[in-house]
Amino acid sequence: MSLIRHGIVALTGLGPVYGLQLGSEIAARTGRQLNPGQIYSTLARCQRDGLITEVAKTHDNLALFAATPAGLESTAQWFNSVECDWEQMVFQLSLARTLPEQLLPAQQLTDLISNYRRAWQSVLGSAGHELGHPNTAVPAGPDLDRAAPDERRPGYPVWLDAEQQLAQAAIGWLDGLAAVGADPRPLPQVRPRRGRKPNQA
Repeated sequence: MSLIRHGIVALTGLGPVYGLQLGSEIAARTGRQLNPGQIYSTLARCQRDGLITEVAKTHDNLALFAATPAGLESTAQWFNSVECDWEQMVFQLSLARTLPEQLLPAQQLTDLISNYRRAWQSVLGSAGHELGHPNTAVPAGPDLDRAAPDERRPGYPVWLDAEQQLAQAAIGWLDGLAAVGADPRPLPQVRPRRGRKPNQA
């Protein structure tokens, strides 16, 4: 399931919400900008797969969606999953910290951050071992000269340098996030100015 799909299902767990509102909330909580086509096509797929359902309409006939039990279960499973992928980590945790306690308990957020840190620490250790630097400090900050000049021979695995640097950056970001903590937000009651109405017969 795509990040956008996970994000939309998670936000429908906050209560009845419509397309443009979902796009605005994802942008505000994660920085990810979505176009209307992405939003409405994802809503259609989520509804088809039983993750969300239409529960009402606004006074001007915009469909309002809420998560189904299957959608809530899918969201809970996603917030227990960790992958050493920068885009997923930033999107998932940026969204997670904004969800209220009833949807994502504070301890689950803490555990998710810890699990990501362990996963990235493993990446860092593996890359360091391959490079012959198994005791790389964390976080060490940017250090493009980590390998001695004579180590940068033809065939030198420069991608392992990249893995180390990415893992260090991830761990530093996670430590900062842990210090900042949760920032739960309800759905705003002020309606965005525009929304896409369904096609009229």
